[in-house]
Amino acid sequence: MLESTRHYFEKELKSIRQYLNHIRFINGLAEFKSSPEDRAEVLLLTSQIEEHFKDFRNSKKIFEYKALIISLYGLLEGYINLAVKDYINYLSSVAQDYNSLGPKFIEQHFDLSIKLITTITSKDYAKFSHLNKNDVLKNVNDCITTPESFSINTDAFILSAGNLKHTKIAEVFLPLSISINDGFNKSESFRAFVGRDFSHTDSDVTFFRINDLVDRRNKIAHGTDIIDDILDVSTLTPYIDFLEQYCKTIHWILCEDLVKYESENKYFKIESVLQVWGGAIVGVELENYCLSVGEFLIIKTQEDRYFKKKITSIQVDGHSYDSLQVMDKTKVAIKVDSGLKDNQIFFLLNKPITPMLFVI
Repeated sequence: MLESTRHYFEKELKSIRQYLNHIRFINGLAEFKSSPEDRAEVLLLTSQIEEHFKDFRNSKKIFEYKALIISLYGLLEGYINLAVKDYINYLSSVAQDYNSLGPKFIEQHFDLSIKLITTITSKDYAKFSHLNKNDVLKNVNDCITTPESFSINTDAFILSAGNLKHTKIAEVFLPLSISINDGFNKSESFRAFVGRDFSHTDSDVTFFRINDLVDRRNKIAHGTDIIDDILDVSTLTPYIDFLEQYCKTIHWILCEDLVKYESENKYFKIESVLQVWGGAIVGVELENYCLSVGEFLIIKTQEDRYFKKKITSIQVDGHSYDSLQVMDKTKVAIKVDSGLKDNQIFFLLNKPITPMLFVI
């Protein structure tokens, strides 16, 4: 789910980390002190590097700082835009038709599409130069006239301009009815990373490194003198670590919201849940249903959290099946990897019955 966005972020972040390591290696080589026993070419090379660094050390440090700050901000903005568009595309693939996306989304899509047309017409933003206002208008019209076959103007939901501090990023997701602030507060992994409960802390404090990254990028973009306020390689690493956790948490927030939407629109609630064993097996009673290993079980917790688990095993009366079809009420044991509890609600994919090899 949203895999292309996650892969983009991980690949770009890896490149930045590799560049940081490259800087460390080069700095270490520049500080290497040769000895008379070293070969002549090594002596010459290290001598040249030492002389180069004497003249270039400060300029190099400033240039690398600028390059890294701009790259990190570009990664943040690129990720947010891709995440929004991938979220909407996945949502569209799950929706039965345009109207099932709900009145608030429909209203936001219409209003933001009109703004997008105005933006395209003004030709002020290069990021929208690939779009045609007639195509945007056609998509809006098709959504209304043929709701069963629709295309969302995903670019309408991304920011045309603005500095992506945390509050602005949170605003990006509001038209999708997603509160990322609530999501960050619920995320156990983000709380563990921060090391404290931040639910009552000012967001400027919790998300200082995101906001500071934006401020530093702006200073570079506007030509402000930054020589007394640059971060070296060691002090930049915590910024990279925070950005990684920040974007991973947003990915988790979006995926959970999509799983919830799937449970309401593509899955059905299992009414007869018998028992949970070992946190990995749930016994249910099914009828007129076909089930296969590799399909997904959606779980809703008492805290109103949603997640998906791949089905790894299906058993009836101690016999395992890769696929089976039950006609009459049948007790079925469904196994996943972990995470199941007695007080949870379970959902299976709502689908038509198709002929199968094993019928019970």
